[in-house]
Amino acid sequence: MPKSKIFLYLLLSFLAGVLVASVLVLPGRTRLHETSDILKFISGFVTIIGISFLVLFWRKNRGFLYGFFILMFAFGIFWYQRNVDLNIIQENNLIDKIISNGEIRGIIADEPEFKNDRAKYVLNSGKMKILIQAPRYPEYGYGNEVLIKGKIEYPKNFSEDFDWKSYLAKDDIYLTVYNPQIEFLAQNKGNKIYGTLYKFKNRMESIFKENLAEPHTSLLAGITLGSKSGIPEDVYEKFKETGTAHIVALSGYNISVIALAIMFVLGYFTVSRDISFWISLLTIVMFVLMTGASPSVMRAAVMGILVLIARREGRMYTAKNALVFAGAIMVFLNPKILRFDAGFQLSFLATLGLILIYPKLEEKLKNTPELFGIKKAFMATLSAQIFVLPLIFYQFGTISWISSIVNILILPAVPIAMFLGFLGAFLGLIWIPIAKIFLWPAWLFLEYILEIVRLFS
Repeated sequence: MPKSKIFLYLLLSFLAGVLVASVLVLPGRTRLHETSDILKFISGFVTIIGISFLVLFWRKNRGFLYGFFILMFAFGIFWYQRNVDLNIIQENNLIDKIISNGEIRGIIADEPEFKNDRAKYVLNSGKMKILIQAPRYPEYGYGNEVLIKGKIEYPKNFSEDFDWKSYLAKDDIYLTVYNPQIEFLAQNKGNKIYGTLYKFKNRMESIFKENLAEPHTSLLAGITLGSKSGIPEDVYEKFKETGTAHIVALSGYNISVIALAIMFVLGYFTVSRDISFWISLLTIVMFVLMTGASPSVMRAAVMGILVLIARREGRMYTAKNALVFAGAIMVFLNPKILRFDAGFQLSFLATLGLILIYPKLEEKLKNTPELFGIKKAFMATLSAQIFVLPLIFYQFGTISWISSIVNILILPAVPIAMFLGFLGAFLGLIWIPIAKIFLWPAWLFLEYILEIVRLFS
């Protein structure tokens, strides 16, 4: 068996172990002593089987390798249990103390999410993260130190279709509080780099608001800055109906496709492959910085960069080992994302589709005429869609049969709107009237996207 294939199977064995453990133990549960013991027993039992294979087949290459695969599978189970289950058990006493006190002091540790008249904050007390859902006003920002008083409780699942508790637990959030009393204590207590990035992002978003109306403002802020505020609910529903909701916010699904689209369009205008690569790479880096370098966007950026490198080297298909390796590292750092982070799953599957399907489409359609990079954008979109559609169906229980068509129609307009929007906002930091020169043309492409979505919805 080739070394590259052995390496791939070892990584997949580890990921399979993490996945099996995550099915047996949900990170949002509490009082997990019994399931912890079950996982310890399973990982121990599988380890014994793996060692037995090593001893019995040490002279037979294939059997010996199976032993290592089994041991990696056991390690995956152990690693999930160690990072999820035991952490909760060790923190149970602390959680009980916080709940009984009914108050906690901490720092707003992530970008707030504002929607209509509601606000969501993630509070980091130094020992525990708590999700706060409160009225929007007065608004609090990243790095504000606050004291909250209210009914602090475990998260509750409000629907059988969505495991809210496990979704929060993947980010180490095990408590929530609704409509608490919030007392402002101090500001600028967070990470100074993140604070600067968020201020820069908020200022650019305010320039959008000064020059564009809704829903164009929120759409541009979503695709360019990864804004969490979101577009109006009725418009967002149309994006969902047409299978293009991933466009609304900068996500792992579209970052690779958009970066490739930029690379293709530049290539069409005879820009060299090296220059196209570096411009596309710079685009991804700018996304990461403008969105506050959140872990989810950084994971998506890593996968997008892998696709760009593979495309540049002309070895798309062989990049699957690098992709699985990157995914395994991310799961090693946070085992919960494998099952409970839809963004990670979409990023991984979309990138895998680009790596495995795109070269085959490129070969079959090599005689088809090219037009402003649209053919390559079509192939990239379709490649990603083929792999993510099963996950979308699993997550939402429905698939839009026109999703691929709509994505193909709107994708070429997305990077142009992003480029014009970013350039307008950036120059608007110097002088607001300059922003209009670029944001008005951006409006045309945003309107095109919205009209296509409305038409097909």
